[in-house]
Amino acid sequence: MPATMNDSRSERRLLAKPSKPSKPKVIRTLGYLERYEAALISLDLYRNSILTCRYTVPPALLMVDGSHDKIMHRIEAAMARVILDHPMLRVGMRGANSRKPAFVELQSIDFSQLVEWRTFSPEAEDYESDLWAFIQARVDEKPTQLVTLPGWRAVVLRVEGTRFVDIMIEFGHAHLDGMSIKLFHEEMRRYLSSYHDNDDNLQITPEGFQDRVLTIPVEKRRDLPPPMHELYKFSFTTRYTLSTLWQELKPAALHEKTGMEADWAPIRAQPFVTLSRVFRLHDSLLQNILTKCRAHNTTLTGLLDTLLAVILALRLPPENSRGFIGNTIVDLRPLIRKTSKYLQRTNIDPRHIMENILTTVDHEFSPELVALIRAKAEEATKEMEGEGHEQVEENTRGAGDWEQGYKMLALEEFVWLAAARVRAEIQARLDDGTNDKTGLLKYISDCRTLHKDTMKKPRALTYSVSNLGVIDGAPPVVAKGKEKEGSVKQEGNVERKEDDEDRWTIERATFSLSAELPQSAFLLCPVSVKGKELSMYLSWQDCTIDAELGDAVTADLETWLRFFGREED
Repeated sequence: MPATMNDSRSERRLLAKPSKPSKPKVIRTLGYLERYEAALISLDLYRNSILTCRYTVPPALLMVDGSHDKIMHRIEAAMARVILDHPMLRVGMRGANSRKPAFVELQSIDFSQLVEWRTFSPEAEDYESDLWAFIQARVDEKPTQLVTLPGWRAVVLRVEGTRFVDIMIEFGHAHLDGMSIKLFHEEMRRYLSSYHDNDDNLQITPEGFQDRVLTIPVEKRRDLPPPMHELYKFSFTTRYTLSTLWQELKPAALHEKTGMEADWAPIRAQPFVTLSRVFRLHDSLLQNILTKCRAHNTTLTGLLDTLLAVILALRLPPENSRGFIGNTIVDLRPLIRKTSKYLQRTNIDPRHIMENILTTVDHEFSPELVALIRAKAEEATKEMEGEGHEQVEENTRGAGDWEQGYKMLALEEFVWLAAARVRAEIQARLDDGTNDKTGLLKYISDCRTLHKDTMKKPRALTYSVSNLGVIDGAPPVVAKGKEKEGSVKQEGNVERKEDDEDRWTIERATFSLSAELPQSAFLLCPVSVKGKELSMYLSWQDCTIDAELGDAVTADLETWLRFFGREED
């Protein structure tokens, strides 16, 4: 064959267009709830969720050369371990703007794109204010690169020379829920505590993690858990199904006023700016509150739901706030049966599955109940001048002022009765398991259209409470004499030595949610660390709710909680 012909073919190959990169391999399409959440994000109706935990660093690690690099490697190695343990942390998503997005394989994860490090000078004047401003800014940031990166991000903030780091895990509800990220932090802390420089058996750096890139083993690229509706079976009555779907899908023009709508907080698409406030309560105060909750057959969640209704009843004018609908986010993991084929095949504890496995329970505070709250408060105000301040001061320690103290005394019995009712409503849903609105999402073929239509209707939900509960922030302490020095204890999936110098602990946590434009006007996110403080985060959309009202609700909530947490003789 002539040489010129070979040369010609070589030239054509060199000049040919480069081949297109292969499309990522689809693992499965999103489940009904996952698709619902993905549509909220793609339509810019919800943006971000963050669980920020403060970790203490072992002092021995701070006294070595290159301590920052060692801290960085250990934290990222621990993250890599958790990623390899949980499939939902290592998948991307294709078609986020379509009606049927899908989860796709990731061959590797580049931590330089996933984990951001920020270091502050020891001379930083007010790191706590800087941290809070940073959280407020990040909560309104949408995740990007969904095809090539998983549905979460991390930011690690550290003040040089201090014993702590703040680790923010950001996530979207199409992939994960708050309980998933709570578990992420707990498992990461366990892996960090298992790390020892001089014991190769306890190294946490996984195989395949090098130069901040984690290569996903081939056998782990498709082992995604099934969606929630395949793990938990929803059931409905025909009447409930038809009436609920009609209420959700009927045109806005056919909506009939019930007096429960949050007309004082109209749904607006712009501006998307989340305003938020946070306060913290010491563990001793929290334990007093929990003791009283148990004595009144309720929980902290039931109390918070009720307090928000009472506070808003006293803060809003009655003309456009006759009644309220509160909403509680409920974790369904405890109800998943181990008969699922996936659980039988993997032998995974359903409580340790990371994906979105939740539902919601609504609580109605009817116009009659709200009117009763206002009447009791008004009556207390009229009686205020007729009694001695000394007696009120004795009974209302923690109240903000005299008038507020009288109102709290007048409403205390009502609050406990209503909080018990809220707790009973949640328990009834968990015990019965039928007629769950979340399960009806299987009848929604186009979640994007559903959200667009909801934006045209009056706001139905006044507030939501998403309580992550208690984070296990420290390994159990072994009493002296019970274990040999340096002995190895099993904790979760890892082993660790009982050596105080190697203990990483979580000292506090903050759970933050961006506004969800067509959903609740207020979002309340409590979370605590075992034996430490309770954090309360309240958020709302700017220009929909005045900052003045948000500040007042936050202050009132703290006052009520301090009132219930007071020591009694």
